[in-house]
Amino acid sequence: MFESMPARSTFLKPALILGSGFHRHVFGERPPQDHRNCLYDWQVLVSATADHMQVACPSMEQSPVLRWETLINRAVREGYRDRKGAWQIPNDNAAYQVERDAKAIVANLITAASEQYPESTRARIPLDERWGCVISLNFDHAWRPDLNRQHFQASSRSLATAGFRKINSREWCRLNTSAPPFASEASSRLPRLWFPNGSTLQPESIRMGLHDYGSAPAAIRHVFNGLKAWENRPGAPSAASQAGFTQSAVALRVASEGQNSLDKALSEPPMPLTWVAEFLYRPLVFAGVGLSEQESGLWWLLAQRARNLVRVEAPQNASARILVHREDRPAFWATRPFGLRAISCSNWDEGWEQVMTILNEEKP
Repeated sequence: MFESMPARSTFLKPALILGSGFHRHVFGERPPQDHRNCLYDWQVLVSATADHMQVACPSMEQSPVLRWETLINRAVREGYRDRKGAWQIPNDNAAYQVERDAKAIVANLITAASEQYPESTRARIPLDERWGCVISLNFDHAWRPDLNRQHFQASSRSLATAGFRKINSREWCRLNTSAPPFASEASSRLPRLWFPNGSTLQPESIRMGLHDYGSAPAAIRHVFNGLKAWENRPGAPSAASQAGFTQSAVALRVASEGQNSLDKALSEPPMPLTWVAEFLYRPLVFAGVGLSEQESGLWWLLAQRARNLVRVEAPQNASARILVHREDRPAFWATRPFGLRAISCSNWDEGWEQVMTILNEEKP
């Protein structure tokens, strides 16, 4: 059945993997003390959080995730001002309670920095209907000011039936909750939006320190295993075959984009939709993302993606590209790790123009 489908039936719109560099592109150079720097500089964000909590600011010799852990520990030992402005005495709160207040403050800082966000052509890049979905590694939705908590939807499948028993509630939220696509006033269809690192609309989900980052790889692996179990369900074609890939591509369009399908076999069981499924099947464009070697969860997923596609003739869906500066590890990116090709640029304006050119090339 699937062997006879035209090649175009396997086409999926690309996923935009969006990082904090997007805000730098939208705003350009800003004064050091501009409060909007919280949107794209995590060092500034941690410092501003410490200031609001009236905790001694951790050294900037540490990375932001280490500074965050230092901030939480200091607040426990030395006291801090909570999200409501009340002073909390030393050693009166557990670390998780302090972190809950700190994340609420982070959400408030980012929300304030998002006010009066530009409506420029640059700011509308993630809204382009040619993206299949947007996977934002940021916490904000400044470029989608219409978004609110009611727009988010979670998969109707329970944790147990999807095989996610070992995922805690925060990781489940990060993996499984999204703002679905819907038509804008301009009649264009906005792409589905995912927040793997949490969202200001759900402050408890925000991923800032090592405690949260340490749980990401295991959660991604559990979801990946659940997706593989779905691929290998009885009666399904081999996931390593063209027919299997085609079926999964069609199922993803149905699950993520709400496209109708005449194939009754796709209705039961439905694909367990998470951002991981989008990541594994769609063409990928990383933009504004450093993707350092410490991003173990994403690198692991890229490795699994490469394994999935190595025997499948799906050149469009297999493409994965990342926007990088010419001076950013050129020898490393020249190796095309897991098929990830660099979009090299001498400045970010040039680079984002190349991203949009690629988007035009990826259309069916």
